[in-house]
Amino acid sequence: MISNEAPTALSRRDAIQALSGGAIALGGALRSRPARASELIPVRILGSGNGWSASEIVILAEENGFFRREGLRLDLVLLPAERLTIALEGGITDFVPNAYYIYFLNIKDKGLKGRQIVSTTPYLDPRLPSGGLFVREDSRITDAAGLRGKTIGVTVLQFASAWFTLAYLQKAGLKQEDINLIAIPGPQHEQVLASGDVDAVYTSGAVEATLLRRGGFRKLFTTTDISGRRISLGSTIVKDDFIKSNPDTVRRYVTAINNTIEWANRNQEEIFHYAIKTGKVNAALAPYLYTPNGNGDYSVLRWPDHGLQNYDDVKFWIEVGEKIGIAQKGRFTPEDIYTDQFNPNS
Repeated sequence: MISNEAPTALSRRDAIQALSGGAIALGGALRSRPARASELIPVRILGSGNGWSASEIVILAEENGFFRREGLRLDLVLLPAERLTIALEGGITDFVPNAYYIYFLNIKDKGLKGRQIVSTTPYLDPRLPSGGLFVREDSRITDAAGLRGKTIGVTVLQFASAWFTLAYLQKAGLKQEDINLIAIPGPQHEQVLASGDVDAVYTSGAVEATLLRRGGFRKLFTTTDISGRRISLGSTIVKDDFIKSNPDTVRRYVTAINNTIEWANRNQEEIFHYAIKTGKVNAALAPYLYTPNGNGDYSVLRWPDHGLQNYDDVKFWIEVGEKIGIAQKGRFTPEDIYTDQFNPNS
């Protein structure tokens, strides 16, 4: 997940310059490739943490040779979530994978000129853990109405954890001013919920898997409740000026992702053996990350075929964003958000 939370201590220009220096140093450390790698076109792709949770498909594209086949080389730029929008605006990274449509809608509403070019995020599927709002097992809160006046922890106030929570509350007629939203780092979610410091937390990924595995917590809603169906969640962002200057690189990237997805949708179990083997996913948590109820059925994990994007899915997220007030009503259509013009299967 990525965030458009702005820095507080630095000016925008200073932050971009500081990140540029860090990214250059980091890029050098990550570019350990065979001698002929210098012949490949580097693609600077955004990641966070160990890079896996924010960009599984691009790491698989690199590790399985799909980027190399298209003449590309992965330069994974690791940055904290709250600096990712600045990194994109400042040209520190060229591609932002797994960017939720609702996130892109928000930053486009704020003036970013770009497009989402290929669906790199796995489907949001009702059969899978997909993030959601947790309370303690003994909590008296049973629905959205019970959250009025309560304190809810989210990872970042200006990103999906907050927006999905607001979309859930909106169905019960509640607004942000009816609750107390506070930002809490993901690794602290279990602690603050168990201790009673918050009444609920929206969490996902490894923390969600931990809560599901250990028990003692109850999920009020899962993210797929917002759509009520399997839905594509996001794709790769590229700025318009990069597309204009580097159309061939964009086309190669989309083709490599297309081919990676075709492989990934046939080899779901192999993906997680790789993730566990390389230490990107905790072996004990893996069954609770991407399988129904921790049963190890990895076949449910899928990406949209060929990485093609879906008009109705994008339209749905625009409508959600408008309802919760993070984008101006009627300002954008799906065609403003995404393009499949670089996809060979479009």
